[in-house]
Amino acid sequence: MKKVGYGQRGQILSGSEGKAEEFRIMASSDLHYLSPVLMEYSGAFRSMCEALQEPEMEKIESLMDHLFKQVLLQMPDIYLITGDLSYQGEKMSHLGLAAGLEKLVRAGIHVYVVPGNQDVENPFSMCWKPEGEKEYTPAESVSAREFQWIYREMGYGRTDSSIVNRAPDSLSYHVCLQKGKEELHLFMLDTTIYQMPQGEIAPGTLGWLEQQLKEISGGRMIFRRKKPAEQEKKISCLIAGHHPMLPFGENPQQDYILKNSSDLCRLMRQYQVPLYVSGHLHRAGIAQAEKSDDGIRKWFEKQPVNISLEKRGLHSVTYREFSCRKFLCRESESDS
Repeated sequence: MKKVGYGQRGQILSGSEGKAEEFRIMASSDLHYLSPVLMEYSGAFRSMCEALQEPEMEKIESLMDHLFKQVLLQMPDIYLITGDLSYQGEKMSHLGLAAGLEKLVRAGIHVYVVPGNQDVENPFSMCWKPEGEKEYTPAESVSAREFQWIYREMGYGRTDSSIVNRAPDSLSYHVCLQKGKEELHLFMLDTTIYQMPQGEIAPGTLGWLEQQLKEISGGRMIFRRKKPAEQEKKISCLIAGHHPMLPFGENPQQDYILKNSSDLCRLMRQYQVPLYVSGHLHRAGIAQAEKSDDGIRKWFEKQPVNISLEKRGLHSVTYREFSCRKFLCRESESDS
């Protein structure tokens, strides 16, 4: 069986049971950070926030500070953000968020991000400060190249050996990390279709992902033929992206699911990758898919343990923790 993890705004998914040689992973999604320099909480902006049930947007800076303090308190090995980092792709918002994330990087945490549908080439980037008779004016967005430059310390442009390589036709990349006898292969997938809520993995990225998984699988098979004393090393794989693979919740929005999720699921089954972490739906939980004759049809939800830290409307900073250990270990059982 494959597990699919979902994030919500400000959510943290924490993996591992805290053993010394196991990776501790935390993940957030859909922060929708809006730089204070682009915002005045009044007029049209306030009306929009109230209509969207986001009355706490004026406190977004303190919310991000609170979230990052919790990450520093937990000190995971890896911190992931699976897209929609900015409110509507504003360059100033990206720069502000990256400055906050740099504090985590300087503390020794590996931070990795991918874009969401709001983050790149967004024509609706706005400055919500009144200017004469106008209550808002266009703000500068970012291109894919600029996104990579801004987050160069968070997966793009890094020079350390943990970055294996990048996909040819998207902002996807592959990270390999070592900790004791643990080896983790992390795939951060760019699933965005710019300016659209729908998601899709580009054809070249799918081929690239399959080739990477094939190489890892081949290495694992060779490794199993080594001496018993050397077989204690555990190889794990984790895939993360913005768009979910499966419908989720009481009224699932099919248009928000990966268009080619069946292709990704096929690769996960073929190469025994048990977990995919995503966001986009602003709902929290775990969905588990079972193999069926007509593809991925059967699924159910399983809510992780919820420990509330601080609740502020849709921008709740909540803490959800569960053990990924049995999901991530390559030696775990699978129904594929």
